[in-house]
Amino acid sequence: MAKNTFSYIAPIREFNFQIDKWNQFDINELIDEKYKIAIRLFSYHDDIEPIDADSFSVSEKSSLNFYPYAFYFRCKPDQVEQRKLLINLILLAFRIFKKANCISKYILCLSDTHFSIKYNESWKVADVGSKSGINLDKIDIQDVVEGYKKLRSFYSINNRTKHAVQFLYLAYTSYHWMQAFILFMIALETLLSPTDEIQITKSIIGRTRKLISNPKICSKKIIDDLYQLRSDITHGRILADLSFRDHIKEVSRLQIIVLKAFEIILSKNYKKIYKTEQTKELFFQKLDHSKIH
Repeated sequence: MAKNTFSYIAPIREFNFQIDKWNQFDINELIDEKYKIAIRLFSYHDDIEPIDADSFSVSEKSSLNFYPYAFYFRCKPDQVEQRKLLINLILLAFRIFKKANCISKYILCLSDTHFSIKYNESWKVADVGSKSGINLDKIDIQDVVEGYKKLRSFYSINNRTKHAVQFLYLAYTSYHWMQAFILFMIALETLLSPTDEIQITKSIIGRTRKLISNPKICSKKIIDDLYQLRSDITHGRILADLSFRDHIKEVSRLQIIVLKAFEIILSKNYKKIYKTEQTKELFFQKLDHSKIH
């Protein structure tokens, strides 16, 4: 065991699951082989209570009892932030490839009570009206593992791909509809925007429709209405109401479009497409000449 490394737990909530199904087997899947990040069934009593229970409030203890799964990993304290970045990418993979809501809290260093660290930062979820969950099984996990590998690779290609993923992540860290909406839109624009600055909005709308090619998800009216809302926000034509109450439908629609765009791009030869601005433009120029369904 490496010197000065400690065990960490990041409990996961917001999965819909059937406990009877989970009684059939104890999942223990390695999500990232290089960094040894695993997902397992989580037990507050076995994993946390004997070590650092006093650092949690009564409500926190009650909440943690309902977290069915957790990420587990070992690393040195100065490597925790990097591991958290990777877990965030895993959670994005759940959203992109399984359409699953998921939140993870970074809780505790396990190895030594003198080094126990409680992390308060959480993967906050913007309430965008999606209450979908998944019943995890080994097939689902493998889908996510493969998706995560693609997303991590995509993240590392260049600044454009990194920023697209970062904006998608940031959209899920806001409780304010307007901020989340703009961040989802920026993620989409970073993913699809042309190199030149001529008619960018028109190009992105066309590319989004042709890439997704599903009028139920992204019809001309849907994407036009979303861009009109974007324009109203950025030009100050609507009241800056920070709640999600009035525009939950629009944020939800945009979220679905952005996740679908990422899913489709990651199903293609994304390394070649995003290798340079020229290769990206060549791909989308060919797409521009295709027929919109």
